[in-house]
Amino acid sequence: MPTANVVILRAPGTNCDMETAFAFEQAGAKTETLHINRLLEKPDLFERYQILCIPGGFSFGDDIAAGRIFGNLMQHHLAEQLEKVKAEGKFVARDEETLRHLDSAGQLVLRYVSQQAGGTGSVQFPDNPNGSQADVAGVCDSTGRVLGLMPHPERHIDPTQHPRWTRGETNSAGDGLQVFINAVRYFS
Repeated sequence: MPTANVVILRAPGTNCDMETAFAFEQAGAKTETLHINRLLEKPDLFERYQILCIPGGFSFGDDIAAGRIFGNLMQHHLAEQLEKVKAEGKFVARDEETLRHLDSAGQLVLRYVSQQAGGTGSVQFPDNPNGSQADVAGVCDSTGRVLGLMPHPERHIDPTQHPRWTRGETNSAGDGLQVFINAVRYFS
């Protein structure tokens, strides 16, 4: 089975690149962490990878808005390469019609659920930690190949990363590992 190649794109202020690399490696991928400036210098580097991951953190010091500078660099300088290869984090749809469209198209792929209500109904803090509209934690594009999410699955790959692991309240693998396993399997 071929190994999926993952590029983890970092910028000043990102702080989850090492955890993300570890998560993908645990899932069986080969990873490379690359500064966005290297990609801006040589956009054809994209061709080496099957998975592009932008880790969490406060890129560029979060001076303007979470991810704004990073996103603008991607959009204005790398959009063509992104098409070829086909974090505030609070999800807010442009309007109700957009929300309904994304929902009916199956693009609202992850949602916060309430532990207390058995996973039903509107979710409040702390189960929906940022107040995302419709309890959305992750959204994908129409192809299902581009996923944006607020939770940090790379922060719960190993059972010892669970806050109550010493009490035995965790599985043999961290809950976040499955996100990376699924991505690697798709490209392997």
